[in-house]
Amino acid sequence: MRKYCLLLMIVFIVISATSVIAGQPNLPPSPPERTFSLPPQASEVASGVYYLGTSYDKEKPVEGYALIHYKPGYAKPTNPAKPSKDPSCYTYLAKGAKWRILEPYIVDLTYSNEIAPIIASSIQKWEVAAGKDILGENSAGTIDGADMENPDNKNEVMFGGIEDKNVIAVTIVWGTFSAPVPSRELVEWDQVYNTDYDWSFRGEPDTTEMDFDNIATHELGHSVGMGDLYTSACSEQTMYGYAATGETKKRSLESGDIFGIKSLYK
Repeated sequence: MRKYCLLLMIVFIVISATSVIAGQPNLPPSPPERTFSLPPQASEVASGVYYLGTSYDKEKPVEGYALIHYKPGYAKPTNPAKPSKDPSCYTYLAKGAKWRILEPYIVDLTYSNEIAPIIASSIQKWEVAAGKDILGENSAGTIDGADMENPDNKNEVMFGGIEDKNVIAVTIVWGTFSAPVPSRELVEWDQVYNTDYDWSFRGEPDTTEMDFDNIATHELGHSVGMGDLYTSACSEQTMYGYAATGETKKRSLESGDIFGIKSLYK
């Protein structure tokens, strides 16, 4: 009997160690407020870009957009971005739309140990390239879901269920995109990462896992004002619009990403 119990303990330890090595936490079911689906009023204005309508942020009129990050083969581009005249590839949510004040952000507490250091590191990549601080620091707070009807003065990073299983992640950005260019600004961002995928948070992912660093660096590009790219000439840039399991090339910023963010925040 003792030998049998000892064998069971060894099997349990081996299975637990394998889970730790893979870097895959046990993602519990998402609470209802964490389940993402586009609201009825959302309208697609470009491939993977949905206009959410207008609202107010501190009595200022603002507009909202949801940016959808797909697996390859979905959301065929209807308006592919054209390569810039500069040798680099980049595009913006709207010309001149950027952060003009520093605001803190909140990370999903359930997975804070895994994702908080990666989010901070990924933000730093964009800020180093821009040559200035953009998004502020991680702070304590309550995650209450992605804001698709009205901004709530909280920038949130969370895991959740996503209605479309071909969607890896969604970033929602509120701001003044239609104002005169010198007056445009970003005022809020939320991110949802799909719990239907297996996620890797350290080392090299296997071919069945989404690398969180890879996806987060791209999504934070939207948070700072960058748009998606869909031309094959720009497929090696971090802001290329598709991503696949096992992919890690978006962990670092490339020439177009760097040129674009520097130009936006100069």
